[in-house]
Amino acid sequence: MSNVIFLYHLLVVLVLVVILINFLLNQLAVPRLTPKKTHPDQSPLVSILVPARNEEAGIERCLRSLQAQDYLNYEIILLDDQSSDRTAKIAGELGFIHEGKFRILSGLPLPAGWVGKPWACHQLSQAARGEYLLFTDADTAHSPKALSSVMAEAFDCKSDLLTLWPAQETKTWSEKLVIPILFVAAAGMLPHWLLVLGQKNPAVRRRLTSRQWRMMGVANGQYILFTRRAYDQIGGHEVVRNHMVEDVALGRLVASKTLEGMILKNCDGGTLVATRMYQSFDQLWEGFTKNAWPVFEGNFPLFCLGNAGMFLVFVAPFLFLPFSSASWLMLLFQIVLIIFIRIIFTLRYQSSWLSAWLHPLAFLLGTAIAINSHRKNQKQGLTWKGRIYQVD
Repeated sequence: MSNVIFLYHLLVVLVLVVILINFLLNQLAVPRLTPKKTHPDQSPLVSILVPARNEEAGIERCLRSLQAQDYLNYEIILLDDQSSDRTAKIAGELGFIHEGKFRILSGLPLPAGWVGKPWACHQLSQAARGEYLLFTDADTAHSPKALSSVMAEAFDCKSDLLTLWPAQETKTWSEKLVIPILFVAAAGMLPHWLLVLGQKNPAVRRRLTSRQWRMMGVANGQYILFTRRAYDQIGGHEVVRNHMVEDVALGRLVASKTLEGMILKNCDGGTLVATRMYQSFDQLWEGFTKNAWPVFEGNFPLFCLGNAGMFLVFVAPFLFLPFSSASWLMLLFQIVLIIFIRIIFTLRYQSSWLSAWLHPLAFLLGTAIAINSHRKNQKQGLTWKGRIYQVD
């Protein structure tokens, strides 16, 4: 039994060290974008596409910030996805009409087999005229130089899909507690550096299969920039029509085509774009419940392994410490290492200190959300924006 306990402690330490090393390598591979201008000769039409369903709380801030972009050549299309609030009225007051540079579309009823957001984005893509398609959420706010800076980066890296990770605004206790965990997952557990290395080095690229490259892919639906060519090549949002976490699915799809030369680029956009995902505990609980099971794409063993692993690495050392005797020094070392990792992430992404200091509670809440996500899907289905979905 003592050998099993020792191996567990050793494994926890190794996992934490790997996360820390992976995070440091990702800092070299994921650029932090700063404001810069695109060359006048590199200003193709960009269609900024905003799906919106009952977004009256933030839609004015979003649209005003998009209208203020200093990029030379863009259009904005807002799709009102059958909102029951003032979303369409606010857009109309800001000059969004059925024709012109700032357009508004009335969303069609949701067809069978589609999830709401992919359906909205699909309709937007059909109306778009741009050589580039920028899908961005209605709860985002963009600095005037955001689009110019992102397009300059897209030209430099020749990306097929470029995605930003905006600054996350958190105000309530639940937002401060849970949302910083996203940074740990995205920057600590995904090897962005290896994907970048594979994109640049054919010898590295050929060492992995398409399925292996796929597992390294991710995109953030708050800001996704496609070339029209790449978007059409992969089949657009229609290929993820029944996926609740369509942004991750699109990132994985592009990453799976690394062997074919497609380039997925993740960037830190915290100085250019900000977003407030949820405004209450109820919204946060529903929003993450919507995502936590679907992100595993029906793989129940992987779902169990992933959540159990997170619990054993990030929570169990805190729970075991009061009852430990011979291994308390090792547990204390693990706890110090965990807090050190959380402090580094907090400083790097300017996220809430509450999540770092109440780390076990944050991860326990995250685990509870994941369990609830699977439970709800098996019973009444996952709810979002007044719709109910059952996913495989």
